[in-house]
Formats: sequence, C-alpha cells, structure tokens
Amino acid sequence: SGRRIWRICICAVSPHLSAAMARATRCHSAKGGLRVNKLADIGQLVVRELVADLKSWWIAIMGAVCTGLSWFVGAHGFSFTGGQVQAETVLVSIVHLQLYTVPLLGLLLAYDAVLGERESGMFDVHLALGLSQGVFLVGKWLGLMTSLCIALVPSMAIQAWSLQLAGGSMREFLVFSIYAGLLGGAVVSIGLLLSTLSLNRGTVVSLCVGAWLVLAVLMDFAVIGLLAFTQGAAPDWAVNALVVANPLGLYRLLSYLTFFPQQVESLLNVRGGGLVFVAAALGAWTAGPVLLAWYALARRYRPIAVYGGGGRS
Repeated sequence: SGRRIWRICICAVSPHLSAAMARATRCHSAKGGLRVNKLADIGQLVVRELVADLKSWWIAIMGAVCTGLSWFVGAHGFSFTGGQVQAETVLVSIVHLQLYTVPLLGLLLAYDAVLGERESGMFDVHLALGLSQGVFLVGKWLGLMTSLCIALVPSMAIQAWSLQLAGGSMREFLVFSIYAGLLGGAVVSIGLLLSTLSLNRGTVVSLCVGAWLVLAVLMDFAVIGLLAFTQGAAPDWAVNALVVANPLGLYRLLSYLTFFPQQVESLLNVRGGGLVFVAAALGAWTAGPVLLAWYALARRYRPIAVYGGGGRS
C-alpha cells in the first residue's frame, strides 16, 4: 500500500540522515576528549523530529487536507463574489484559510513533542548526554517547523497558482508566506509550552484543541462582543489588548496592514511604525512560550552529569 511504501522509504533514508548528523555532533576539545557541539546537537534533534513526523504519517495526511482545502477555495470559494476574480479577493481568502489551518496543524504536530520524550525516557537520555533544556527545545522547535513547512508546501503551491491566475504578484505571495511562517512559529511555540506543562496525553490534546478554539474563534467573538456591548465606544487600549493577546489576530492585522492598508485606519496606531510593532509582537509570541517552556523544564529537571553524581530533581 502507499502507506507501507512511504514508511519503507523513510526507514531507508533515516539511518543515513542520523548517521550523518551523528558524525557532525562530535568534535575534539582542547584536551583531546570529545565534546558536544550545540549547533550539531540542534541539527540532530531537527533530523530526529522530522524523521519521527514522517514515520507517523502526519505530514502526508495534513498536507493532503491542506491541499484539498486550498484547491476548494481556489476553485469554488472565489466564485461567490461574482464577476472576474481580483487578486485582493484571493489574498483575503488565503489569509483566512491559513488563519485556521496553520494553527491547527502546528498544535497537532507539537502536542506530543516534549511529553512523548518524557514518557519514553528519551528526555532523560538527552540530559545524561549533556544536552541542555534550551538546546532540546530549540531543536524540537526547528524540527516541528520543518515538518509544518513540508506539510504546507503542496497547499502553498496551489495558493500561489491561484494568486497568479487572479493577477497577483509573486512578491505578494512571498510576503504572505513569511507571515504564515511567523504564525506557524507562534503556534508551534504554544504547542511546545502546552506539551511541557502537561502530564498525560489526554490533557495535552484537550489543551491544544481548546487553545485552537480560543485563539481562532472565541477571541474574535470577544472583540466583536466588546464593540457591540459598548456600541463602538470601547476604549482603544481594550481592543488593542485583545488583538495583541492573540497571535492569530496579530497575523490577520499584519496581513491587512501589508496588503490592505487603506482598510486599517487607527487600530494600534498603525501609521508610523505600526507594521514593525505588530511583527515584533508576533515574534514575541514565538519566543515567549519557548522561554516559559525552558523555565518549566529547568525547574523540574537538572542536567545529569556524565561523570559523577547528579540527576533528576
């Protein structure tokens, strides 16, 4: 079957990738011994995470789902507007498509990243080999982002084709792809944090699904409800706080500021540096959860000394 062929191919390639990274992970120290190079360790973790995701069949399934949705939006979603399809219509459609698919895929990929390593005992093995919690999280984050990008490649290709047919430019699609990458980085970081804080799979799955519902649906309802309750007289700081508190809202705002600046008037004081502020806030959503996950791991675990005592606290 196709799944069997897929797994055979991955199993055939993964030993060569792992062996190549293993040869790169060790270098001679000044005393003649062997020490672990942090960058090579990160690379080995990236390869290990990518191979694990490929073996789990997740990338093929998620890539097929995203490709089908992109094809449906490109073939049918734009016909509701009537008349000739404009590039702005295509951009709005794919921005909102990525707004729901990228967070869901990122959270589904990341929910087991740390918890699974702890349950299997591999996290303790990494600590025993001298790997720090920070290097472990960075390697996991990069591996998950690589897997997410691979899953999104077919759907992004269809979206680029749809945008070109509507008269859009590849420069616009490149900028849109960068913004989608920022969104993916933020949700992967959130998934890593939830995986770090959870104690069992049932809890972390519930938290990830709940986080997606809150960020993708309920936060928008909160903004609309606030404006409706105050009849549009809500203070700017309250609306801005709700937008900044949601990485999906920041992604939407960043996209609209770039592609439709005339439709964004005074939100977040966008004139004069607003684009930079929104991008920085989205970047903070990428770094912040990873730092919190590192702090949580540092409090629970201590590096295990290779020679001598020490152990898990």
